[in-house]
Amino acid sequence: MAAEGSAGPIRAAIVLPLRALRRKLRSDRDGDIQRLRERIKTLEIAAERIVQRRLARLAGTPASDTAPAARAAAAQANLALVLGPKMADAAEATRIRQALEAFLRG
Repeated sequence: MAAEGSAGPIRAAIVLPLRALRRKLRSDRDGDIQRLRERIKTLEIAAERIVQRRLARLAGTPASDTAPAARAAAAQANLALVLGPKMADAAEATRIRQALEAFLRG
């Protein structure tokens, strides 16, 4: 899949390790560690933006003749890709899917 080839390596090598490190440091009460954690979060977000830009370039401009149901299915498939298998059944994922469905309905 083109999306995985374009964004997957950055997500796997940079975004996910930074996220894991940031989450690991969450419980540390040391102020210096918390300031470092905030800097790690900034890097994580910057890396996620690179991933999003790459995916947006692949997506291109949506065709106006694409059926709403097809667009909804594509959006749900993309969401599943972003969430990954570990988060697919989480309560947060359900809320995100519901919000996406409401957005797509207009």
